[in-house]
Amino acid sequence: MNEQGAPQPSLHIPFTVLALAILVLLISQLTASYQQEGYMKWQSGNLEKSIANYQTNQKRLADLIEKRKTPVEQSGQLQAKLQNLANDLLNLSKDDEDAKKIVQKWNIQRQNPPAADPKEK
Repeated sequence: MNEQGAPQPSLHIPFTVLALAILVLLISQLTASYQQEGYMKWQSGNLEKSIANYQTNQKRLADLIEKRKTPVEQSGQLQAKLQNLANDLLNLSKDDEDAKKIVQKWNIQRQNPPAADPKEK
């Protein structure tokens, strides 16, 4: 007490309020970090599943490419044979009337080669 008899204010109350505020802040930060940890584990699990799916799909794609290689080659060979047949028929149509009728009926024509792009030079 001072000389006039009024009690002096205590310094313990402001420090206690300040300590409680810091404690609340630390608890909220700790809770947030635990929630973030759970979210990161969930993301990590999803990433692992995505990687496994990617690897499986990559293997399937490689298998499909390998399986379709033969039919694609066969279709290329067939196309080349048909193109040769059409060219022979066009050449024959110059002299033969029956070949000329077939060419006219089916409108068989030679394609002009694509024009060279002037930018390529």
